[in-house]
Amino acid sequence: MASYFNYQVYRRLKNEGETTIEYLLIRSEIKKALELLVASILIFLLSTLVTVLAIETERILLSQIIRAGSAVMFISYTGFFAVLAIYTRPEKLGGLT
Repeated sequence: MASYFNYQVYRRLKNEGETTIEYLLIRSEIKKALELLVASILIFLLSTLVTVLAIETERILLSQIIRAGSAVMFISYTGFFAVLAIYTRPEKLGGLT
């Protein structure tokens, strides 16, 4: 019975080995993307705080630069995460095949 079970596990790994490896790689990429997304949100919140302080001290140009930079960074990381989601689940989202 144990040898039969070992053979079944071996056959499954042989047939689905590439799928398992791809699944693990996709999980690590999603984890990296989530970490980048959280970091971008924290940077965005910090930039918003600096913008509020700059507005209070009437440094308008500085606040506009910080606001524009943080918005671009937030959009770029969000876009990266969306592209990653489309790439990893093309059958659900109609993305690349």
